[in-house]
Amino acid sequence: MNLSIYPALMQLEDMLKGGNTRKHFGRLKRLKCVDPEYLHDYKWAALQKLLKHAYTNVPFYKKEFDAQGVQPEDIKSFEDFSKLPAIDRATVKSNELDLFSNAHDRLSIMSGYTSGSSGTPMIFHYDQKSYSAGRAAVLFGWDLAGKKMGDKMVTVWGDRSTAEEKWPKLDSRLKAILYRNRRIPSYSLSEEAKIRRALDIIRKRRGGYIFGYTNAIHTLASYAEDHDVKFEVKFDGVLTTAENLFPHQRRVIEDVLGPVYDGYGCQEILGIAYQCQERKGYHIIEPNVIFETCGCVDDSKEIILTDLWNYAWPLIRYKPGDLVSGKIEGNCPCGCTWTGFQNLDGRISDVVTAPDGRRIYYTLWLVISFVLDHHPNIKQFQWVKEDHDKLVLKLLFHNGPDDSIRNSIKVDLEPYFKDVIGFEVEFVDRFETGPGGKHQVVLDMTKKI
Repeated sequence: MNLSIYPALMQLEDMLKGGNTRKHFGRLKRLKCVDPEYLHDYKWAALQKLLKHAYTNVPFYKKEFDAQGVQPEDIKSFEDFSKLPAIDRATVKSNELDLFSNAHDRLSIMSGYTSGSSGTPMIFHYDQKSYSAGRAAVLFGWDLAGKKMGDKMVTVWGDRSTAEEKWPKLDSRLKAILYRNRRIPSYSLSEEAKIRRALDIIRKRRGGYIFGYTNAIHTLASYAEDHDVKFEVKFDGVLTTAENLFPHQRRVIEDVLGPVYDGYGCQEILGIAYQCQERKGYHIIEPNVIFETCGCVDDSKEIILTDLWNYAWPLIRYKPGDLVSGKIEGNCPCGCTWTGFQNLDGRISDVVTAPDGRRIYYTLWLVISFVLDHHPNIKQFQWVKEDHDKLVLKLLFHNGPDDSIRNSIKVDLEPYFKDVIGFEVEFVDRFETGPGGKHQVVLDMTKKI
């Protein structure tokens, strides 16, 4: 695509929505390669401003700070800041109204819902300023992978308002034409006829990018591989997000569709971290968020986020429930000086508790990696905790399993779970996606009783 059209499309979007995405995108571009000390000072100034606003205008934070005997001016470093109590989704849901800023007009504040794939949905709120900053972060993350605004794209998504092709407004229809974006609902991909229809749509795009849920895109690529569906032109990139990307999924997607660039964000805080074309880890969009971690289980750490741009409904030291491991410094060949992490490790809800109280997490992924290495015929898997003392590994195969594979897997897994928790291996013909179109890798039925 002609790069001169790129800023023009952003400007058009800003005009239609009353936002300022282009300005924020330019800010991220300018800060991409800055000295780490400059970036440190930039984030510190932004954080101080947010904390003062929250204490003065947001009832929840006024109460929390006072309970700690702390005022914003007492926080003199990021170390001081890290001592403030973190909040989780349960806290946010129970204090939704007190998180609104009294300095903002409620009529100008927009709302959305999380998908609820790891529990019940959560409503969140934001204003146009924070949306523009988050939208710019998403576009910048895609830019790190080579995608420009207006490049052809197929979106495979679960949210019905995003996935269903209904364009009731003139500006929406105009955007659909200019963005060259075709959308496919991920929640329909458990039906073979709709998988075939989706692949027909994708083949006709002849290049560009695919963006969407990791498991849905992997489902399409796996079907194409199994049924010898060929693509004359591979895609410039596949932008996965919203679910864990496993090595076997990357291999299949790249063999069939094109190079994979994974990204991390959540609906309540857009555009948090992305893989660039080097794909050596995830660059955190540091000018937009304060990214912290705390110990969780094994080598995985739980993410703590502070959105530096949402003043209307601030999320300060917020735990979205996601896990990461490893760290990268800002010396990537792509020129980005922002720090990052090596691996996305799933969600805190994926941690299973054994009967003796120990927490099982890393073992699940270690085991499944071992199984996938030795049985490449496995297409998809799911751990299900059916009872307090029973785990079931459910497996979906490319070409159908047999009992010898079941017995082999049980022998392989025995050393990992002996005297820890009982387990079984089951074969399935299909997995149903959740209401949001996602595939749950770990399903704890005991939490639903």
